Amino acid sequence: MKTYSSQEMRTIFNKKGCFHEKKKRDHHYFFLMVDGKKTNIFTKISHSVSIQYSDWLLSRVQKQLRLQTEKDKFEKLLICTFQGQDYISYLKQSGYL
Repeated sequence: MKTYSSQEMRTIFNKKGCFHEKKKRDHHYFFLMVDGKKTNIFTKISHSVSIQYSDWLLSRVQKQLRLQTEKDKFEKLLICTFQGQDYISYLKQSGYL
């Protein structure tokens, strides 16, 4: 899988339109928002510009986003062919929401 910088990861989640970013001292937290309400689905991305998200870190993000068995959907989420509403629909169908 392609590697991503922490800045690229933040840009991806900001573009989705369904994540709310909360900056904390050690990480940027991205909470999934559905109908204007924060859910318990979130991921965290490092502040550090030197961090590269390779397979191990990407697998952690994938698990946090409840896509641990859906590698193809996770990759599509990262390259923006799996849009925010599609992701929310998937989570509802899977029983996470």
